[in-house]
Amino acid sequence: MKILSVERKYNKKVPIPQVIEELSKYLKEGGWQVQEVAGVERGILQARKGGILQELIASDRALTLTFELQPDGLLVKVGVANWQRNIAIAAIETLLISGLFLLVDVPEILWNKHIEEEVLKVLDQIIEKAPPAN
Repeated sequence: MKILSVERKYNKKVPIPQVIEELSKYLKEGGWQVQEVAGVERGILQARKGGILQELIASDRALTLTFELQPDGLLVKVGVANWQRNIAIAAIETLLISGLFLLVDVPEILWNKHIEEEVLKVLDQIIEKAPPAN
């Protein structure tokens, strides 16, 4: 088993609520169930897709992105975490606990790696077009 988690650092400060809103819209248009909490300096977005593949893998797991503005840009962490019934509580836990992401097995890693790459390409485009944060 391996931990599936990727960090991406953007050397640009962008408004987290706008980035999360645009990524959420993209995912929803693709048939994803999405929930998010966005603040000025931090945010979290969870997305899960239904269907037979998701049911076979784990219906309680979600692609999870955390966003954090830092002095020199935006840090985004992407991984797999349990789908939270209350995303606001998950956001609080994310601020307090660093171990957000789960251990996953090989079939799940392969499926999530494909999804992660797709989502990160879209995120790159959103951040490139976003105006600088104040």
